[in-house]
Amino acid sequence: MNENVTPNRRRKHATGFLKRGVLIVGALFGAILVLIGLVVGAMGAEPGLAALRDALAGARPLLLALRLSAIYALWHYWPTLIERLAARHGITEAGLGAALAMRHRVALCLLAIEALIGFSRITGGTDA
Repeated sequence: MNENVTPNRRRKHATGFLKRGVLIVGALFGAILVLIGLVVGAMGAEPGLAALRDALAGARPLLLALRLSAIYALWHYWPTLIERLAARHGITEAGLGAALAMRHRVALCLLAIEALIGFSRITGGTDA
């Protein structure tokens, strides 16, 4: 059992928390797809897969800026987000401190993933 969560709240709300988490991630994924579609549509994409690939290649710098902005927003609002989650789900002070300490590591890991994706594109590893 996780010692950072009180036993009663953990048993009572674990399933609801998981369901809400999956719902939020799904909604974010859908919003990202809609945003990409709007960006490609605003750039005047024509029908067809080749036109879509060309439009996505043209939108790549804007999409990179959006991803980096999302990473910055996560880093910036991390303390507020963690404190609200801790208050809502009964996380102890030790767990709160550990979660707050992960702020920079999470942001650096996300930036490292972006750098690896960018490096693979520069070296011709992928066309996507």
